[in-house]
Parts: sequence; C-alpha cells; structure tokens
Amino acid sequence: MDAQPIHSLHIIGSKELGGAESFFIRLVTSLSNAGHPVDVICRPNSGVFNALKESKVNLHPVSMRSVFCPFSKRQIQQLIKTIKPEVVQTYMGRATRLTRIPKGLESKLIARIGGYYKLEGYQHADCWVGNTKQLRQYLIDCKLPASCCHYIPNFVGRQRQLPPQVAKPAAIAELSADDLVVLGLGRQVPKKGFDSLINAFAKLPETINDRALKLVLLGDGWGRQPLVELVANLKLEERILMPGWQTNVWPWFERAELFVCPSRHEPLGNVILEAWAAGKAVISTANDGANELIEDGKTGLIVSLDNTEEELKESLLALLQNAEKRQQLARAGQQQIEEEFCEHSVREQYLDLYRSCINKSPKTP
Repeated sequence: MDAQPIHSLHIIGSKELGGAESFFIRLVTSLSNAGHPVDVICRPNSGVFNALKESKVNLHPVSMRSVFCPFSKRQIQQLIKTIKPEVVQTYMGRATRLTRIPKGLESKLIARIGGYYKLEGYQHADCWVGNTKQLRQYLIDCKLPASCCHYIPNFVGRQRQLPPQVAKPAAIAELSADDLVVLGLGRQVPKKGFDSLINAFAKLPETINDRALKLVLLGDGWGRQPLVELVANLKLEERILMPGWQTNVWPWFERAELFVCPSRHEPLGNVILEAWAAGKAVISTANDGANELIEDGKTGLIVSLDNTEEELKESLLALLQNAEKRQQLARAGQQQIEEEFCEHSVREQYLDLYRSCINKSPKTP
C-alpha cells in the first residue's frame, strides 16, 4: 500500500459535541497520529474546537452561524485556497452547503452523510460517504452515482480522544459501590426516547439481588426539562441521576452494568459502539442503527419500537438478574468492534477513498 501522506481538510459546523462530532475528533486525530497532515475548520469555542486545540491538527475557526452565511462561505473558500489540501471532507449539512472548491484547485470534495438528509445541498461533492450500509443505499436511491457512494463505518477507541485528560467526574461519587447501574447517553431530545427508558425503569424493583438499582442519564439538550419533570412526577429523584453533558464518559461506562439506547430514530448509533468498546452489554430499540449493528440475542438485545416501555422493562430485568448473560453479550459486542469497527481498518478505508478520489479525472463542467 502506498504510504505517501495525504493532506486533508475536515470541516464541521456543529456547536456542541455529539456522536458525529466525537467521531470527527477521533478520525482527524487518527489521521494526524498516522502521519497525515490534517487541517480542521470548525466553529470557535465549539466542542470540537476545544477538544482539538491542544492536538497536532491545524485549527481554523470560522463562525458558520447558518447555512446561508456568505462571510463564512468566502472565508472557507479562502482557507481552501491557502491550505491547498488534496481532500476536503465535510460533515453534515451546514459545512457541506458552505463549502465549494475554488476554481483552479484540484482538491476533491467528500461529503460524509450521517443521516437521511435531503440531498439538495450535497450534490456538488465529488463523492459521498454513508456510515451505514442503509445510508449508502439511500444515497443511491436518491440518484447519486453508485460508483461515487461509499460505506465506511465509524470506529471507537477504548478511551475518548478528547484532550486534555479529564479527571473522574465529581457526580459519580453520588453512586455507592454496591449500586446496580443502568446507563443511557445522548442528546436529551424527544427522538432519543429517554422518556420511554425512564417509564420502563419506574416499573423495575428498587433493588435486585440486594443491590440498589440506579439509572444514569448523561447528556443535555432542549428536551431536558420535560425529562426532569417526568422523573419528579414519578418520584424517582433518588434513583435516577442526570448529571448533564460529560466530556469524559468512560468512568460512567466503567461504573455501569449495562447500557441502553432507547432512540426512536438513530441512523447509526455511535453510543452502541462506545458501549461495546467499554465492554458493556447493550439493550436497544429497533432503530435503523441498532438493526444494522446488533444481532439480537448474540451481541445485544433489541426491543420493539411499538411496545418499547414494556419490552424495555422485561429486557432490563432479565439482564440485571443474569450477570453471565450480560458478560456474554458484552464479549460478543467487543469482538464485533475488533472485527468491523477498529481504528486502523476505518482509517485505512478513508485513506483508500482519498487515494481513489485524488486519482480520478476531474468532473466535467
């Protein structure tokens, strides 16, 4: 394989950290650590900016306040002219819509797709990457050229690559050593389904095998307050911990017995990969991401989207009472991470795509 370094520019317009942003950080860090020059355009003081400011990648802050910001569009074009990367890779709608390769440059534009977006603002790219097989098929079904539509999964590491290293969260001290902990993680908005998880948890006993049962929900979002009120109405304040967004989630994974992804809509499910990487058994609703990732009963448990609360309750109870089954599912999930979602494999797939794009003939005007 050609080991010639490839200079890439990665552009993302998000303000807060989520699954896509965390993968962005992991990928650009991995490329940089492997000896490939990496530049990043992101919003100033965003989660991505703060996570990468001590890293080796070259950061270029651009406001990107909206998809229509002409100042940001010109600034991005000027940066591309100055940097002259071989590949420009955009993530999600805002960055993709604001990015155009200046005339006269041979840089290739790759748009990474993480959801079932309307594609009007993506068609100017040279090629497109979906992070699930279903997303690649969606791109083809939307009449994009099949030869230019690619599937490359995400990867996760055993530690979040979010420098500087963060101390163990103070809120974790609210859990006692004997607590039996169920973990949920994500943006607290309705589509993530945390209300269903709270309602299912409310139906579980307070203790299992003489251990107090606790639910920890990590994250924040505009839908947080209704969840706080639901917990209060169910009088579960002593059993459900909501410490907000956590930069370092790994101490929480280490403390948990199992992980639940209750999302009503989840194209991929980075959190499932993170739970497997942390060695935890997973229960998920039958969202698109889980259906592609999980083999029900072997690498995790899948519950229906039609009867979520009751099936979640039953699955939680079954696994919380059976440590051997939890360990079996966790081992199978870790094996799948090592076989399909490891850092080296995913990074090399991106580099192979970059080489292929660079060697292609320019688009016909």
